[in-house]
Amino acid sequence: NPLSRSVTIGSTVFLVLLALILSIASFLSFRQSMYERFKEQMSDTLYYMDSHIDHDDLAQCVRTKQRSEKYEALHDFVDDMYVNMNYHYVYIVASESREDGYAIVDVVTGLAPEDYDVGEGELYYLGVDLSEQYDESTRRRFHEITERGELAFFEEAWEGELDYTGALPLKDSSGEVFAVACVDLSVGFIRSTLLTHTAMHILLVLLMGVIFIHFFLNWMARNVIRPIEAL
Repeated sequence: NPLSRSVTIGSTVFLVLLALILSIASFLSFRQSMYERFKEQMSDTLYYMDSHIDHDDLAQCVRTKQRSEKYEALHDFVDDMYVNMNYHYVYIVASESREDGYAIVDVVTGLAPEDYDVGEGELYYLGVDLSEQYDESTRRRFHEITERGELAFFEEAWEGELDYTGALPLKDSSGEVFAVACVDLSVGFIRSTLLTHTAMHILLVLLMGVIFIHFFLNWMARNVIRPIEAL
């Protein structure tokens, strides 16, 4: 009957709107908390890496492009970090100002054993120019981080992929920034986590809503609609 149909339609519309509002609120809240957790995790990782670096020795390696014994040990350490930690990339780069703009050169790039097996180690080495792998805005951003000398987080495009990057400037004993230590998380991984959480939340809200509406409609039919129809 019209009254029962109106109650059903109204309840359904209410459920859909409620699910939409709660899902948006949950998505925004979870996104913020997730990024804060990632920032904290990435900060801890970067400071952990920083604690294993002899800054003056590495600064000398960057300036002369000559590897030292401590550099070799650091390279092995960064490789181990890359293999054992859940990051898309672990690396150290240096920003250079040139006449045609800003350049990014490799200092240390973490690689897995299988990467060395296919020759990746010949592509990433101390002093190699990586500028073509970064867009202009990212090269400028690394320069700005080097100038400011403060921990930063940002999204960057690298070899056609989008990553969320934590970047910690490295300073020698004179306080001069000579390189930037970085860890990257895949933005695709972050978005996948967000979408999975949001989808589960929507399903939970809809399930609870359907159960509520079922009992609500039965209660309305017994206590409101039928008594009105009986008048």
